[in-house]
Amino acid sequence: DVVDGDYTTSWVRLDWDAGNAYPGENKAPIVTLDQEYEMDTVALIPDEEQKFDLTSVRIDYWDAANNKKSVATRLYKKTSNDKTYYMVQAVEPFTAKRVQLAMRTFNQRRISVAEYKFYYYDPLEDDIMGLYEDDLHTVLRPDVTQATVDELRARINTTDVVSGEYHPDKEKLERELKT
Repeated sequence: DVVDGDYTTSWVRLDWDAGNAYPGENKAPIVTLDQEYEMDTVALIPDEEQKFDLTSVRIDYWDAANNKKSVATRLYKKTSNDKTYYMVQAVEPFTAKRVQLAMRTFNQRRISVAEYKFYYYDPLEDDIMGLYEDDLHTVLRPDVTQATVDELRARINTTDVVSGEYHPDKEKLERELKT
């Protein structure tokens, strides 16, 4: 099970593609949630035997009416305590009852998932990026005050009530507010 909290169990596919290049519902785990959730980020933790990097992940999802949709993603490889994991961030929030991450490597024949962690959509990043008039983030909008920045800083430093974790991009968002 890829949502059991046990990193010693895993799903493994001995192929370079798990539904990314050649879609198929049987090629990667599908997680059915207890209800629809609005989300935009999934942490994907491979098992300890995974030696090959993921090169692409697409999120396929089904709404409560069982309509299948897909959303493009940005894939970030990260390391913590010498363990590799990936943050899969959708380019836009989506609302899903079922979710499948369609993955691929660079033609290396092993893909694994020890655990997924789903993150509710939080508009914090959008709110911080929306402070600026320009794409280079050099000019603040005229209505931005110190109180606006302080409120956003407080949100960055507030843990999620369900998971007890900070925003997955906390460090990046803190840097953005400092500049």
